[in-house]
Amino acid sequence: MNSTLDIRASDVSKVEAEKVHTFAESLAESPLRAALMTITENATADTDTFVIGSQDQLTPNQAAKILKMSRTHLRKLLDNGEIPHVLVGSDRRITASDLIAFETKRQAERKKLAESFAHHNAIQDAAIDELVDES
Repeated sequence: MNSTLDIRASDVSKVEAEKVHTFAESLAESPLRAALMTITENATADTDTFVIGSQDQLTPNQAAKILKMSRTHLRKLLDNGEIPHVLVGSDRRITASDLIAFETKRQAERKKLAESFAHHNAIQDAAIDELVDES
């Protein structure tokens, strides 16, 4: 069963979103409450939301939209084996859990690169300060 939902904010009435949000606020802290709050907050802010089951099979178009990248770039990642996929006939499908794992790894690599640049800049700033102090 594929439970992937693309909840377009434009298809959700503000009144409906507010009712669900009020209901969600009355729930105890839980992942379900957090999901409902996120969906309603996104709808109110005119932001689309994707709800995906971990074993759902996504089309390359869906995956590219979720990752906010072009289909061409996604195809390159699939061709290079960076994102696992299966063939259903001649069509490719990506399991949501594989897509999440890819995005998690990509975010970790970006964070590591940003920290590396920050560390490099700190060392460079310290060296400049030292040179200025010696002058």
